[in-house]
Amino acid sequence: MKKNGKEYLASPTKWTAWRAPTDNDMNIKPRWHTQFDIPRARMYTYAYDIASTDTALTVTMTGIFASKAKVPLFELTMVYVIDGNGIHVDVDAAQPKQAWIEQIPRFAMQIETVNGFENLEYFAKGPRANYVDIQNHAYHDIFRANVTDELEDMIMPQECGNHVDAKYVTLSNSKNKTVTVTGDGFEFSALHYSIEMLEKANHNWELVPSPNTFLLINYKVCGIGSNSCGHRAKPPYSFYEKEFRFAFDVNID
Repeated sequence: MKKNGKEYLASPTKWTAWRAPTDNDMNIKPRWHTQFDIPRARMYTYAYDIASTDTALTVTMTGIFASKAKVPLFELTMVYVIDGNGIHVDVDAAQPKQAWIEQIPRFAMQIETVNGFENLEYFAKGPRANYVDIQNHAYHDIFRANVTDELEDMIMPQECGNHVDAKYVTLSNSKNKTVTVTGDGFEFSALHYSIEMLEKANHNWELVPSPNTFLLINYKVCGIGSNSCGHRAKPPYSFYEKEFRFAFDVNID
């Protein structure tokens, strides 16, 4: 994504259904790997259409979200509308009948910005991390923070930094360049660590922050639960949806 010749992205955006496993994912993690190979799932496009007007370009894609040689997690229709206001993203997802899965870790778009996007502002639940089943400590407000401080310092790095019920989130740098995502009740996290970086590290001292910022725009993140010694997250806190629609807007300035 470029504006006035300046590139805002360090890598192409991508869709993911994975999260760095938590201690409470210990019992379901093997199934996430063997049954659907969720860490490697990606969008495979079967057909697309491009339509343009004087003011907008619309790209419509249909396909599946899956790993190679595995039953798809979802059948997808994705619509991107690019105009002078930014990019509107609209996703319709449905699980194939033969693909029912008990829980999905998340469904999100990852936006990796170039270095320098350290400032964070958002309207959502905060100021500390919260999830669908861990949010009684949080409240709605406009919060301002640093991306560096969003990491939850755990001895074994794992999923962290999420905020539920967001209306907007803005990343900015020292030159007042911004990346803003708006929507109606999405979830997000913004860290200097990718999912892969958190999962690979066995101890917190092994984490080396990236100068880039990894912004995850989540339709939903599965609840944390207590399955290291208790129950899994249960509906409505788990991610059991057979179908869903997810829409948001991305704007740069």
